[in-house]
Amino acid sequence: MNDQPDSAITPPSARRPRVHRAWLVAIVTTLALVVAAAFRSTAGAFFEPLEAEFGWQRSQLSTAVTINLVVYSLAAPFAATLLERYSMRKVAMAALALVATGAGLSVFINHYWQLWLLWGVLVGLGTGAMALVFGSVVANR
Repeated sequence: MNDQPDSAITPPSARRPRVHRAWLVAIVTTLALVVAAAFRSTAGAFFEPLEAEFGWQRSQLSTAVTINLVVYSLAAPFAATLLERYSMRKVAMAALALVATGAGLSVFINHYWQLWLLWGVLVGLGTGAMALVFGSVVANR
């Protein structure tokens, strides 16, 4: 029976290289930021289909984008406080859950005020919390 640890038996050249945890955090952070930014900016692509399907006016649709941008800009500074007070994991999960809820429930929209609520408020809050503040806090830590 050999009393030496496995690392003493295995030569260093035969060990599998390990990926540093910071690279995994950077990749997950980048993916989360890209997903949040994609959801925030895709509303314009749905203007024509929504106009054709529901007969809504462009002003009703653009109000949802306006609400989204206002809520996004108001949520971003508070997200920094939440990130410092609570864990990054909790804030990121809550923000992505808001984005997923707003986007997921948008398939059930029948009235333009629902678009304002789901895309304007929920997606705006979620993407505001996942704004550049999140990336800065992750990079700082």
